[in-house]
Amino acid sequence: IDFSIPERTKVTIRVINLLGEQVGAAVVDEVKDAGTYSIPFDADNLPSGTYICNMQAGDFSASKQMMLVK
Repeated sequence: IDFSIPERTKVTIRVINLLGEQVGAAVVDEVKDAGTYSIPFDADNLPSGTYICNMQAGDFSASKQMMLVK
């Protein structure tokens, strides 16, 4: 999962299924300095399907749809 932030802030990235349930632990849940990051996401224990990646960083929030194909 790639993302960039313009300033030091707390970043939380969670992956949820289409039922709104969080799958596994949060991918990121910590304060990060400004910059560009690439965080690995281990999907070995998840079945193929559609998931939502939700990111919150300070006042910013975004959700993106992801398709997992095995």
